[in-house]
Amino acid sequence: PNMLDESPAELVAHLEHPNGWWRDTAQKLLILKGYSSITPALVEMVDSSEHYLAKMHALWTLEGLGAATPEIIQAAAKDSHPQVRRAAIRVSETLLKAGDESLAPMVRFLAGDADADVAVQAMMTAKLLKWKDHKELIQSTMASNQTLGVQAFGKQMLTGGQAMPKKLTNEQITQYNKGKATYR
Repeated sequence: PNMLDESPAELVAHLEHPNGWWRDTAQKLLILKGYSSITPALVEMVDSSEHYLAKMHALWTLEGLGAATPEIIQAAAKDSHPQVRRAAIRVSETLLKAGDESLAPMVRFLAGDADADVAVQAMMTAKLLKWKDHKELIQSTMASNQTLGVQAFGKQMLTGGQAMPKKLTNEQITQYNKGKATYR
């Protein structure tokens, strides 16, 4: 593709492409070129695309353009796909950091989401933003959601425990060394 010569509308259409490179590159160009004129098309994509990845790219593009509003984020937080709801929490962090507290109830509500990834993201956002009651939110999320991920992340956020076990088994050491060699 020759995306550098494409119109903003053509780039927006690529956010629904099945290839991740096309989506990522289109998103990057839309943001770098500051195409704020495509905001309505992005909002429409967040609201009605059949592809959850396109919704996420549109949402992050809006955030990158400084056009993500509380209304758009709250709508995305009600999406049927958990990854879109999780992205809505992450995108809300920009506005929350800027002092827009209107999104805090949404994040608190999503801490009770049935999907563990969404619940964990809500806990991490509360901790990241240093909410006064983030520990209570984490504890209540852990009490209502017994999935292993919520329990492990919650415990780590509350205690500051290590992500890795202190003592690795021989099998884990072998696996680690293989991964290290592959990475290098």
